[in-house]
Amino acid sequence: MFGYATSESPNYMPLGISIAHALVRRATDLRRSGAFEWARPDMKAQATIDYTDLNNIKIDTLLMSIQHNPDTDMNMFTSFVHDNIMVPVAKKFGLNTDFKYLVNPSGSFVKGGPSADTGMSGRKVIVDTYGGSAEHGGGSFSGKDPTKVDRSGAYMARYIAKNLVAAQVADRILVQISYAIGQPSPISIGIKTYHSARYSDEKILECIDHVFDCRVGKIIEQFSLTSPSFWYSDLSNYGHFGRDDISLPWEQLDKVDAIKEFLGK
Repeated sequence: MFGYATSESPNYMPLGISIAHALVRRATDLRRSGAFEWARPDMKAQATIDYTDLNNIKIDTLLMSIQHNPDTDMNMFTSFVHDNIMVPVAKKFGLNTDFKYLVNPSGSFVKGGPSADTGMSGRKVIVDTYGGSAEHGGGSFSGKDPTKVDRSGAYMARYIAKNLVAAQVADRILVQISYAIGQPSPISIGIKTYHSARYSDEKILECIDHVFDCRVGKIIEQFSLTSPSFWYSDLSNYGHFGRDDISLPWEQLDKVDAIKEFLGK
């Protein structure tokens, strides 16, 4: 399982996936309000970011595929998506509006939802996480209970990574946790800091071991993963990390002080 955090955005998420979620959220809000009258619920988005000049990060391409009514004027539809969804989102992130864009590049998208594709179980592994900016262990979240470390272990890895970046241990960090079936504790924990760390890997791993309890049962208990009020329905869209609409326990920055104390900051 992998967890990732980066200082490039306020929610410690990669810029690309943050923009993609914002695009879909805005399109959905406009659809529900009636302003985006041709749209239907099934939609997806992708953002390609140009990091060539780190002092001038830009949007290279935005892509949206949105289900629509059969009689939709696609020229009008495309213009609406660009002018009322893509451009406002780009401006919200303080980025360029001269990006390339694609809207429904495969053509007509009338049939969507469960009648056109399978359900969530075993799917959505990249959009649920970091949009391809970080490694993924291969296991999905949707359709699995928290005793499966595909889900609980990934939540803990994100929790560790986010708190480490917030504590300025590194500007960007990937945390890998490996388990063996039947064993409550990890068999290994590894990190990748992309040459952005202010401490050695050995010191950071010592800190993780000291501050975080990665035993499966303790993760379930700490994050209340078996609570009836858990956010399983809310997590079915817009990803499992970096959310500002629901208070997820693995998104809390409550270990920053403990990390700083251990490292003597």
